[in-house]
Amino acid sequence: MKVIMAAGGTGGHIYPAIAIANELKSRYNAEIIFIGQKNRLEATLVPKAGYKIEFIRSGVFYRNNPIKNIRSVFRLTKAILRSKKIIRDFKPDIVIGTGGYISAPTVMAAQQLGIKTAIHEQNAFLGVATRLVAKKADILFLSFDKNANSANAKKIIVSGNPVRSEFLKGDKEEARKSLKIDARPLLYISGGSQGAGKINYSVIDFLEKEENRSLYNVIMSTGNQYYDEIIAEIKKRGIDLPENIKIIPYADNVPEIMTAADVAITRSGAITLAEIAVKGLPSILVPSPNVTDDHQYFNAKAYEDAGAAVLIREESFSAAKLEEILLYVFGKQNTLSAMSRAAQSVAKPEALDTIINEISSIL
Repeated sequence: MKVIMAAGGTGGHIYPAIAIANELKSRYNAEIIFIGQKNRLEATLVPKAGYKIEFIRSGVFYRNNPIKNIRSVFRLTKAILRSKKIIRDFKPDIVIGTGGYISAPTVMAAQQLGIKTAIHEQNAFLGVATRLVAKKADILFLSFDKNANSANAKKIIVSGNPVRSEFLKGDKEEARKSLKIDARPLLYISGGSQGAGKINYSVIDFLEKEENRSLYNVIMSTGNQYYDEIIAEIKKRGIDLPENIKIIPYADNVPEIMTAADVAITRSGAITLAEIAVKGLPSILVPSPNVTDDHQYFNAKAYEDAGAAVLIREESFSAAKLEEILLYVFGKQNTLSAMSRAAQSVAKPEALDTIINEISSIL
């Protein structure tokens, strides 16, 4: 079996692709290459996962700027031609797109060449790349039931979001011991693969209060672009961080951290939520306001409605609000365990199996 994976831009698109690739390689010894863009996250994550990646350039589509879109259409056409060359040389049995602007031209090229295609949509709203190529896809995998009525493809499967196998195992006590976490609650804080300034600075405000530094263990991933700035701000304010407070630029061991954590404070990207759910991890969700169709809000709302999370709009997120919610979550009897059970109730640990079985069936 030969497979091309097309994914890019953010971890939310790239990690599902890697999970699918790993399982196809494990089960069928599949030969796999990725297509992505230089200077984007896939250029780091894909080789690190052990896969070859071919780079092409694709245009970004602007909703309110038709003039810029003229250039994007030109780039899209060039990207399709470049993708066709890669596809003809590699001769895949299937091309699988998991989102990001690079996904559309690669899948379009495969469809024009008569190669089977599959799409995976992670979010509560169909992304631009998905809408461009779904109609001709052999399979469209959805993560939210609500998309089934608006989607259009030859075959639609509500699979859920695949997570890496590391998230499906792990012992809490062992993880805490490995991370040197004491008996105090552990807060895992992350603004996603890109980081989030509002979350980072609100957490600094929160940690400026000595009582909060003594009440909780904290592991905060700032995002690479924010790390130096945040460390400088901590020094400027004269905040003395004890050993139980860890500020890092990026977490490579998220499965271990989530296994050890008591509460996650994060953005609400679809893959992050899938990881939280399979871990049964209660969460405080701060959706990014800078995403298409406000999809992170709707992702988070589904979890809040299930009782698995507390949702806060970014403009309302602050140190004081965080204190208030944490006191509620840890102070009210059974709240934490109820949120954990609710998170597990929306989890789809079988998502990867579903996707691999369906791909196998059409090949």
